[in-house]
Amino acid sequence: MSASDRLPQLDGLRGAAILFVIWHHYGLHLPGWLDIGPIAPSIFFLLSGYLITRSLMKRTMGPVQMVSYHARRLARLLPALYLMLLVGWVAGLEEFRTGLGWHAAFATNFQMVANGDWSGSLSHLWSLSVQEQFYFLWPLILFLPSRLLPTAFLILFAGAAVFRASCLEANSSDFFRWFMLPASLDAFAAGALVAWLMVRHQDRVLVSPRWMALATVTAVGCWLVARKLRYLEGTGHLGLAFIDSLETITLAFLLIILLQNLSAPVVRIFCFRPLVNIGRVSYGVYVWHLLVSYAFGPLLDRIGITVEAHDILRCALLTFACVGVAWLSWIAIEQPFLEWTRRLTVPETLGQTLRERFVRLFSKREVE
Repeated sequence: MSASDRLPQLDGLRGAAILFVIWHHYGLHLPGWLDIGPIAPSIFFLLSGYLITRSLMKRTMGPVQMVSYHARRLARLLPALYLMLLVGWVAGLEEFRTGLGWHAAFATNFQMVANGDWSGSLSHLWSLSVQEQFYFLWPLILFLPSRLLPTAFLILFAGAAVFRASCLEANSSDFFRWFMLPASLDAFAAGALVAWLMVRHQDRVLVSPRWMALATVTAVGCWLVARKLRYLEGTGHLGLAFIDSLETITLAFLLIILLQNLSAPVVRIFCFRPLVNIGRVSYGVYVWHLLVSYAFGPLLDRIGITVEAHDILRCALLTFACVGVAWLSWIAIEQPFLEWTRRLTVPETLGQTLRERFVRLFSKREVE
């Protein structure tokens, strides 16, 4: 885990994002301008783009290191995910039994596109599937020369909006337009561009007051326009294709502030300890939250705590239960496997050592 991955303000951002996700799924819908739930996946995509790009830019990645990197990644994700799938399968939930292979292979988004329907209590896994497809492919782009990376990131950023606009023009299904990897590349690419800027400029970006003022006005303007465009949802209007890109610009600006302006009030907000603690177990919260709702929701309904009558109380109780399950998952499953993955680290010199041995071997054969 990189140092930046442990920044409390980034954990706090994860914590806020995952809370908005589960509140949205638990039936607590804030007013349109404040309903962050639908865009919370973009926050995780942005952070993923930033963290993987910054990490890979600071190391030499050969075939051996790539295999080790993906092995550690899978060892981090699979135990909690597979246990959740096993629990649902044993409980006899239909979506667990009919689509188990899709979900286990990080292909939930493909299943939803193929079926043209949600996957019940596993629908949220679409974003994990998109993220893992990105993680699998993204290291390849970093083989480009460093000077070409910003251009590549900007092309991918614009390409996501073009993809969504093309889907709208072609009247493609909403599942294809929103849940395939190309539709989310603007968030990943924006995070990658932030990483490139921070590495190249020694973590000092937008230092000039003039540039900071311009960036602030741009970020606020993009947010307001995006919020306004969200009222067009369901109309098929072409402007819908640009909502995610506009919101991503605002989120990228927020990420830069969190990384470099540590005295800003917003940094102190995201360093709020309960948010940081939830952020540290955000993966477990994400994996388990809908299964928790399916398990405890009927009990709350029977005692009268329904979405219609007590939406805030119901959401609070489910959130408390979900965070508790996530901490148990962290302590009993995720943390032990994390300790194990640290022992999977392949020495950076291994690839070099293997190449040298092959060279010496063939050199001896030539001499003979």
